[in-house]
Amino acid sequence: MLHRTDLAAEARTEYGELDGVESVTRTVEDVTVTETVVSTAEAAEKLGKSPGR
Repeated sequence: MLHRTDLAAEARTEYGELDGVESVTRTVEDVTVTETVVSTAEAAEKLGKSPGR
C-alpha cells in the first residue's frame, strides 16, 4: 500500500499551534485523515508552504 504524507502537517508539529493554521483529523474506515488549512501568509511563510488546504 502506498502512503502519502502531508508536509504541512509535519512542519506544524515543529512549531506547535500557529495562528492561521487549522487541522482536523478524522477516521474513515481504517484510514486516519488529517486536513490542514493554512489561511494566512505569515503562517505559510513560517511553515514554508503556500496558503491553502
